[in-house]
Amino acid sequence: MNPGPLLAVYLVFLAYLSLGRRHLLLFVWIVMYLALPFLRNKYGPVSIYWSDVAAIATFIAYYRPARSNTRVLNYDKWYLGLGGVLFIGVIGTVFRYQHLLEPTYLALRNMAALLPIAIIPRVVRNDEAMKWVGKALVVSAVLVGSVAIAQTLSRDLALTMELWFSGGHELTSSAGHEIRLIRLEHVEVLRAYGMYGSSTAFAGATALMGFVIILFRKTINPRALVIIAISACFSATLLTYSRHGLLALLVFASVLALLQPRRVIWLLGAGAATAVVASFFVSTAFWGDRLDRGGIEEDENLRRRLIEGPAEFVDRLSDDPMVIVYGGGLGVEWILGDDELTQAKYGRVSNTFVLYFFYAGAIGFLVYSAFFLKLFRRARRLAYHSRAYGLAALAGTVTVLASDNYGFSETSVVFLWALVASWILIVPTRRELRTTYWAAGVTDPTSARVKLGRPQPLYPAKDP
Repeated sequence: MNPGPLLAVYLVFLAYLSLGRRHLLLFVWIVMYLALPFLRNKYGPVSIYWSDVAAIATFIAYYRPARSNTRVLNYDKWYLGLGGVLFIGVIGTVFRYQHLLEPTYLALRNMAALLPIAIIPRVVRNDEAMKWVGKALVVSAVLVGSVAIAQTLSRDLALTMELWFSGGHELTSSAGHEIRLIRLEHVEVLRAYGMYGSSTAFAGATALMGFVIILFRKTINPRALVIIAISACFSATLLTYSRHGLLALLVFASVLALLQPRRVIWLLGAGAATAVVASFFVSTAFWGDRLDRGGIEEDENLRRRLIEGPAEFVDRLSDDPMVIVYGGGLGVEWILGDDELTQAKYGRVSNTFVLYFFYAGAIGFLVYSAFFLKLFRRARRLAYHSRAYGLAALAGTVTVLASDNYGFSETSVVFLWALVASWILIVPTRRELRTTYWAAGVTDPTSARVKLGRPQPLYPAKDP
């Protein structure tokens, strides 16, 4: 899809929001990444995605140096570290293939997608801004759920949507578009693939979107919209017939039930709504076939992901040790032919964490691993029931990222896991709560009413 001259109108609209309606800009930013990631303009080989433009406008409108707030300053450093290590992959591509623009473009797009880590901590204490975040999540969830239902309800609708979305699929080819059209015309059971051209990527994205809505649920009113949004996301996940999407949902629910059984009760409403919606569209027979594909020996796809792929990665490291230093080449999809590309991508594993190693070397892998370890340690220290939600969402997120490579290649998925990370970073830990109450003269924190889902009354502007 090429919106053409609408880009100029869009830029003027974003400029207006940046000057006078900054909170609405947050809404546009989130919806563009979650519901409309396919919108772009092409100028020769360069694509300008509208979501990236919205990210830049949001950064300009909201980013201010965190001089006195050392906590936010620390998150800025993490953001720069996560984005900066991608330029190790840029250097690797320059050394290997003498190309600079393509890998730089990809690195900058991923940095734009990581912006929630820097922006959300700056707006969390603003009630009006967080309300617009909640509205954006609900609108995105309803749009995504509607697309999933349409793609599985009618073959004609699925073909029409493929034509709409095909121009915006990231790292895809015209050949892949033609293959999807052929499959849509001949498959017996239609699978939802959303705006991504891939059912597996859509499954991971919708599961993560559901986790994000649960985490930010207190920004959404009325509460019935939370149930609707969650059921829309998880119904879309089920309509993809993706096993790792289902696994992510089960991991999230299991961790939450284990750590906070009473908090699962209100989620039963969302689960019931999901079951009702899915029952009209989901083929239980096809789900049964998907789940009954046997173990690693019988399932070629599973064997490829868990055994053959990692073995090829180890072989690549032994044959090409410089992968450890600066990766195997970032953005090679745009600069190499088919034969060269096959050789360059040898050892590329269907695991986002290992993929950071493949593209950014050992340093990239260590930085991202350290960040997720930090999130785990902080989630363990969150106050009250926030601990259960944080750990459950983090476990589900890690399941999604470890199951495939779109946690790096699809910027919308990067944006989603960055939202999960931002929530864990902004919610106060037990120690921070005690310190805040003591500073206010309250000796018993449990005697005061606490809004842990949106902790702006408790999150200090400065470190005590």
